[in-house]
Amino acid sequence: MVKLALAIAKRILHRELATDPEAILGLVRSAIDRLDAREIHKLRMSPGDAQIAIENRTDMNLPKTLEIIPDPSLLPGSAIFETTRGEFDVSAHTQLEEIERGFADLVHRRRLS
Repeated sequence: MVKLALAIAKRILHRELATDPEAILGLVRSAIDRLDAREIHKLRMSPGDAQIAIENRTDMNLPKTLEIIPDPSLLPGSAIFETTRGEFDVSAHTQLEEIERGFADLVHRRRLS
């Protein structure tokens, strides 16, 4: 049941990102709220997403020192912050993988109880 729910969520998310390219901005805004702006140096995104972030930089209150880098190796919906403490991946697919791991851990713990 969990795998089916996650498969449906992935399809919906990918469709949303395909039909509304600005949807990635929500992930970026959320991450900026959680990160210390002084520690953020770079944001790597797919080329199309990077262009949208650059165009909306002021609206998103991104630090002026943040370098937005188009990375052709990244899929649409990907966003990786490079900070002084390492990388922080807020990509849509990474978020879904975290949810899947959380469910798998929960199921595993219930089986052990």
